[in-house]
Order: sequence, then structure tokens, then C-alpha cells
Amino acid sequence: HLPRIAKLEAFDPRDHENTKVSRLRAHLRASYGRPVADAAKEAVRLADIFDPADRPVKKHGGRIDDVARARLEEQCRLQRLEVEVALEDREVTAWLESFGRAQSVFAAAASAFAREDQTQTHVLRDCIQRWQLDADIAAKHLSAATAAAEEQFLAATGLSRPSLKQLGMRERMSWRFDECVL
Repeated sequence: HLPRIAKLEAFDPRDHENTKVSRLRAHLRASYGRPVADAAKEAVRLADIFDPADRPVKKHGGRIDDVARARLEEQCRLQRLEVEVALEDREVTAWLESFGRAQSVFAAAASAFAREDQTQTHVLRDCIQRWQLDADIAAKHLSAATAAAEEQFLAATGLSRPSLKQLGMRERMSWRFDECVL
């Protein structure tokens, strides 16, 4: 029995916690991808994972950093890992900081590209009531609205114009506008 007892005494609970933190890091990488070195690209990439219409985003008042924190806490609960222990890990903390930076990009994108006046219903109503179903007039107004939304986003974030191509919210708005005109 002595060898068994010796093995039990050699058990260090920190080893168990390290394993759980390693699993948490793997979960973060699987959920959100590998971190990108360029902070601006990383912020756009993380902001693009979420949609303002997502239930968790709505629940947290449009704050994706709070959504990420809540998901991290839930994953810790599932693994029976103390959140404080997880937050001692540099990679876990770096993820939360990345979501903090992505929050400003997400908020600017939602403000510019996911407004009520850009919904398909609203645009179709404008096509009928304001532009009398004239596709050329509608296309001109929607093109101007797209340009204004892009400028609003770029001014709010300070990002470059090519970053717009990486943003799904902008693409979805453009598709809605195109569907209404065609």
C-alpha cells in the first residue's frame, strides 16, 4: 500500500488546475480562432464574430466584451475552475483584453451598419413611399447611405478602408440594399 500512498501524496492540485486552464485556452482558440498579431485586424475579426441581433449580445446590452466574459465564466463553471485562477493565465487575460478592444469596433459597426433605417422593411417602405419604386433613384439614395455609413464607421474607429471588406455587418447591409433595388 505504501507506493499508492506515495503517489497520492505527490499529487499537486495546481497540476489539475493547469490542465483545466489549458483546456480553457484550447476552447477559446476553437471558439474564436488563433489570435492575430495586428491588433486592428484582430479587433475587426473578433467584432465580426457577433451580430447585434444575437440573443447573448442583446442580453448584454450590445457589449461583446461582456458576452465573451460571460462565456468564459460559463466555461469555467462547466470545468469547475475558479474564474480567478483562469484570469491568472496570460493568454486568457489577453483574450479578454482583445474583446475589450473589439467592443469599440463592434459598437461603431452596429451604429453604422445595423440601424433600424437600414432594415429591409424600412428600405422597401422608402422605395415605395419616397422613391415611387424608381430603381435608379433608390440605388442613388442607397449608395449615398452606404457611403455615409462607411464614413461614419471609419471616423469612429480610425481604421483603414480595406478593413471594411472584412466586416460582415457592412456586407449584410449592402446585400439588403441590393436585394431591395433589384
